[in-house]
This record gives sequence, C-alpha cells and structure tokens, in this order.
Amino acid sequence: MDTSPSPFRIGKQGDRGILVSRGFSSPGQRILRAHIDPDIAPLWLGSADMRLLECHIDPRPGGRFSYRWMTEDMGEIGVSGQFIDLAETRIRHEETYTPAWSHGPVQVTTEIAPEITALGHGTLLTLSLRYHARTTRDLVLSSPMAEGIEASYRRLDALLEG
Repeated sequence: MDTSPSPFRIGKQGDRGILVSRGFSSPGQRILRAHIDPDIAPLWLGSADMRLLECHIDPRPGGRFSYRWMTEDMGEIGVSGQFIDLAETRIRHEETYTPAWSHGPVQVTTEIAPEITALGHGTLLTLSLRYHARTTRDLVLSSPMAEGIEASYRRLDALLEG
C-alpha cells in the first residue's frame, strides 16, 4: 500500500483554468510560508535548468512580488503580480508574465488542506490558475511549465524535510 502524500498532478479546470495538486508531509503553514517568505522562496523556486535570478516578495494584501529566471531553452522569463488575499490556508494573487504571452493578468489561488494518509497526516496543496482565454490555457499546458512546477515542488519538499 502506498502511504506517501498525493503525487504531483496537473490538468484542465473548466474552460480556462489549470489545477495543480501535490501532497506534502509537512504542515500546511510551513508550505504556505515557503511561498511568501522572501528568505525561503529563493531556496526552492526553479530547477537545474531554470535558475532563479531575482525574487522580491512583499507578503501582504496589496503587496507586490516579482521573480526572474534564466532558462536554457527560453532565455530570461519572469512573473510579477500583486497579492489579493493572504489567509491561514490560502494565497490569492494576480500575476503577469514576461514575455507577455498570457494576454493579461492570470488569477491564481494557492490553497492547502489537510490530507490523511495511512501513516498519519500530510498537506494537499492545490494551485488554481485561471487565464483569459482557453487558447492561453492550452498553450501553458503544452509548455514545460508542468515540469518546472514539479521540479520546484520536489525542491520545496526536500527543503521542508531537511
């Protein structure tokens, strides 16, 4: 019997959305903190072929954030945005990308919920992204984004377990 937290999953959500989910053994508060703490986020955002160059986070409603990475295949890419809501189990924000391929801001909600496994408790993280058009959503799903998120979540898991 597999008793590990839920594996990484990504798929369509409605007509313009993407839903990402992954289980972690760590408590939810540590996972959410790692998303908004400017000292912790740089330790896990990115992968071997997507090096983080810049990370600025002002973690409060109305606060802004920006990240820039250097990738092997696409060159420099970035995301910036503004926090809408920071709650005990949820982060909501809007983000835009550089280069600007998303045709406008993307609504993003990151939520955590308890997950029960055979050996105890864990946390299920869900990331919900809503784009302005189905074609943009489909473009994202055909990109290497899933591999980048999965690699970052593996780094986050190792950081939280270490």
